[in-house]
Amino acid sequence: MSKKYLEVSDEILEQLQPQSEEYTAKVENNQLVVKSKTTKFTENLNFSLRWLLVPTVIALIVSLCVFLFMKESQIALSGTQIYTLSSISTLLGTVIGFITFLVINWKEYSKKAEDNRLLVKSRQILTITISYVAVALVGQVLMFNFISHMFQGASFDPITASLLVSLFTSVIFYFLISRAIDVSVSKLIHLLFIIMVGGILISVMSNSHTGWWKENFSFLGTAEASDRWQFEITMVLTGVVLMTITDYLFSSFKRNNTFYNWKIGFIRISYYLIGIFIACIGIFPANIGSWTRIVHNLAAFGVVIITLLLISFLKFLLPQVSKEFVVLSTVVLVALVAGIILFMKLHYLSLTVFEMFAFALIFMWMVLLMDVLQEIAGNDDKQDIKIFNLEELKNLV
Repeated sequence: MSKKYLEVSDEILEQLQPQSEEYTAKVENNQLVVKSKTTKFTENLNFSLRWLLVPTVIALIVSLCVFLFMKESQIALSGTQIYTLSSISTLLGTVIGFITFLVINWKEYSKKAEDNRLLVKSRQILTITISYVAVALVGQVLMFNFISHMFQGASFDPITASLLVSLFTSVIFYFLISRAIDVSVSKLIHLLFIIMVGGILISVMSNSHTGWWKENFSFLGTAEASDRWQFEITMVLTGVVLMTITDYLFSSFKRNNTFYNWKIGFIRISYYLIGIFIACIGIFPANIGSWTRIVHNLAAFGVVIITLLLISFLKFLLPQVSKEFVVLSTVVLVALVAGIILFMKLHYLSLTVFEMFAFALIFMWMVLLMDVLQEIAGNDDKQDIKIFNLEELKNLV
């Protein structure tokens, strides 16, 4: 079997510099993927480990000072006291983790310089930092709840307790640092999913005794609900993270893609509006008899209307979209319209069922459209290559 050779452009060769470095190549999903043997994973791992030392040592010193200041011979793992191992660890992991993530993400964002306008840069970095730290905070609360049930009544001397705090916080710091150095649209979408689904599940579990499903989905954020702040924060964070993803996605689209026009700009504005409306659902509770209920309902209807418009004019707004996605979008459109008819005209669906049904469809479709846009935005970075056999290569030479 004769050998075959690839012809690549000078632009690709420049990206593979230095040419003396070794590379590996393999076929993934019918695509040729070339990677350096010095992988990005290794670089990110080393970077994370270097940054991990400082916040961990700070957590160790601060926790030791706190425990010694208490003048207690034993520090409880958890309990009603303010200064327990779990409370101090959670506090330090959240505060120091927030500062660490903010510093690293600001440094990495400035290095990439996708959009260095101070207002946009500050909003994106602060939003991402708050979102990831919120996820880390929830993770710590769940982790210590689990551990405290396993080791009920456990206590430690101040030195051992401070060492355990540094151990627990180091796990949180590593998670935050590894996220801060490699922010991408795909990972932000995963974050959006975690915040939305996780926050709603926590709100539902907190209100399992209230019979919220008999009212409506928005009941979780009303004055009658238990711990309504969980639902409110979930909606606000979801809306703000969605706007941040929009910034990342469309700034890349506008910079790299020759197809950027007013139609793409319309989709971008639509995503911003949806993000604002979702945040408003959390900011303005659906309290009965209150003016905030009107704003809440208008925001919810705004999300549905904008999504229906995007789906209806998808082929016009995005001509390069695949037929398969157009068919899927049509199915979603028909399902949404059918749900509206079953709820508003036939009264077959309850308000709660309709809201959850519409939310699931809209959220799924929006995430899929972001994946489609991300693929289109990356098309300009792709270049054609040619395959020659040895005889053809000699003739060219």
